[in-house]
Amino acid sequence: MVCRDRAPFFAEGATAGAPQATQVADRWHLWNNVGQAADRAVARHRQCLRVLILEPAGEQRVEPTPPEKLASSWQSDRFANCIRARHATVHVLLEADTAAVPSAASST
Repeated sequence: MVCRDRAPFFAEGATAGAPQATQVADRWHLWNNVGQAADRAVARHRQCLRVLILEPAGEQRVEPTPPEKLASSWQSDRFANCIRARHATVHVLLEADTAAVPSAASST
């Protein structure tokens, strides 16, 4: 059994290296793909969801300007901010983990 990412080049490599093996996607990539699909679905139906929000009486609603179309999601600020937040979280966890484990130099 080969647990891999869903990228086609990983499939080709797994097939070449272990042709008899069953290939499965790992849990992280499955959840990541589900999250990305949910983000895209919500973004596509954002206007539908706005209709469901009840407006308080007497307030005027200001429509936000639609975001400009980007050739790739890599170019959006939202994507960049998400990556920055993940990066910061990883470093916080790494620092917490290394602080909890004594170093070899301090144990001598």
